[in-house]
Amino acid sequence: MIIGMILACINPIDASSCTVVFYDQKQFPTMQECNSHMDDFARYAATNYKLITRPYCFQITNQTI
Repeated sequence: MIIGMILACINPIDASSCTVVFYDQKQFPTMQECNSHMDDFARYAATNYKLITRPYCFQITNQTI
């Protein structure tokens, strides 16, 4: 399973203005699908909310300890 998120910042030089936004609408079967979708999501947030964004995708594995 792969999950996506974006780092959304109001000010590019002030890290305290940044928020991690997890994309909880969908989990992705491939990294390629996640990257494509998260790029679109980041562009949407940048255009509509005037945020500086950076998309990320993470592979989640189930491990039993």
